[in-house]
Amino acid sequence: MDSKAMRKRILITGASGFTGKHAVAHFMKKDYEVTAAMRKEMSCEGASVVSCDLENEDQVMKLVEDANPHYILHLAGQNHVGSSWEQPLSYVNSNVIGTLHLLEAVRKKVPTARIVVAGSALQYNPSDSSTLTHPYSFSKTMQILVSEAWAKLYNLDVVTAKPSNLIGPGHSNGVCSIFAKKIAAMEKGDEKKELHISNLEARRNFIDVRDAVTAYEYLFLFGQSRKVYEIAAPSCHS
Repeated sequence: MDSKAMRKRILITGASGFTGKHAVAHFMKKDYEVTAAMRKEMSCEGASVVSCDLENEDQVMKLVEDANPHYILHLAGQNHVGSSWEQPLSYVNSNVIGTLHLLEAVRKKVPTARIVVAGSALQYNPSDSSTLTHPYSFSKTMQILVSEAWAKLYNLDVVTAKPSNLIGPGHSNGVCSIFAKKIAAMEKGDEKKELHISNLEARRNFIDVRDAVTAYEYLFLFGQSRKVYEIAAPSCHS
């Protein structure tokens, strides 16, 4: 039998992002047949790179049909809390509408594929509006709600992951990266030597992005459909 025919096919959205780059490397190393979807094509040795805007329904439909994946790791979207205040509709379009386009394409083209949707530890409780803190949180919460709804209504194999703050090599929009950029700018003399933190009592959980990607693979192989899995370290830090 053709060895390529035996390989599992995985579609990774947001493949050019912080987590996406590590996910592509991980699944390539594990000998998956990888389709790396991103807005702007970039070099990704060994993977099939496809330029796709998830806000364009036709592009998403063609992406899913051509990739014909067994697994889909949905990482695409916007994830900067600060800019979500200035562009809330952009975040809803990217994180919610883009996800709906992907789910619809799966429903029509590969209804048996397993989808892992990467949510966020910053999601809020929809039954308690006091837990809503910014538009990014709203968009990620809606992303998960529509994923759960489509899974229930159309019997899709959706697994939800809620990763904590991801750290590791590469550029990210996470809190550690933001602090590091500010400190580097201070050392260069480009900014005042002041680091503003909104809540000194906040305790945050951090996990290496490569461990998160490994966890995503476990969810593909062993996760229960329509379940939510938190991906986090054993303890938090202040």
